[in-house]
Amino acid sequence: MAQSLANGLVAGLLYALLGVSLAIAYAPSRFYNFAHGAAVTIAPYVMISLTMSGFSILAAAPIAIAASVLIGALSELVVFRRIRSRGGDSLSLLLCSVGLYIVLENAIALLWDQRTRSAIDLIPSQEFRTGALVISVHQMLILAVVPMTIAGAWLWLKFSGQGRVFRAVSSDAQLAECVGISGDRAILIGLAVGAGLAGIGGLLFALRSNVSPHMGQSAMTQAIVCMIVGGPRNVFGSVLAGVMIGLSEHLVSFQFGQQWQSSVAFVLLILVLVFRRAPLSQQALLDGGAR
Repeated sequence: MAQSLANGLVAGLLYALLGVSLAIAYAPSRFYNFAHGAAVTIAPYVMISLTMSGFSILAAAPIAIAASVLIGALSELVVFRRIRSRGGDSLSLLLCSVGLYIVLENAIALLWDQRTRSAIDLIPSQEFRTGALVISVHQMLILAVVPMTIAGAWLWLKFSGQGRVFRAVSSDAQLAECVGISGDRAILIGLAVGAGLAGIGGLLFALRSNVSPHMGQSAMTQAIVCMIVGGPRNVFGSVLAGVMIGLSEHLVSFQFGQQWQSSVAFVLLILVLVFRRAPLSQQALLDGGAR
């Protein structure tokens, strides 16, 4: 039981990071960007290619994350901004993002082929035993990196100039435009930063399992569930939802078998949509303690 809780916490933190990344991308743009999944996929492929070329993992990881940021920024500059300028609504943007994800997924498969790749051997494989718990180096990395990354995103939102622009547009885009704050700039920031966080999540996923061009699909599923359960534009709600889903999955797997694990997130999603009146955390992304 204790090992299942520990494994669930680690998985939940990864889900939380993906949920936060999508929440940040959603906040100023107000549409679910399915192309966000490509940012999860591209980072592991870039990192694996660089390490095969002689780069250390510490040198390759920032470049891989930058590739995810580039995916998010270019999707806004080349595609989504043009659609908005022609009067496209959120539904048009959502449908376009689905098509864009399929294009990017196929482009990744074309560049790196369809074979699964592995980054598991890029970090030490030893495990550490603490009482009844066994913790791997990968799990320790997640426990260290994810909380720091989410805390860094919150501090950026609260204290940076870009974070203030982001919060203003996310809170009231029309009022922000009236005082000279560019909505397009805030959306670009949100999609780029969100894609960068998604890239970090993709790297952490790749260090524990095989990488394929389709890995962004399952990552986006978990991110959307975390975001809806926790509340759109809500960092703390997404974190709580991710941890809750991870713990629930592993507890159900422990009690009833692994075949039920994948359905837990969707059962929670259905229950929340049917019965919830408010998100898990009432503190919105825009507030984030910044007021």
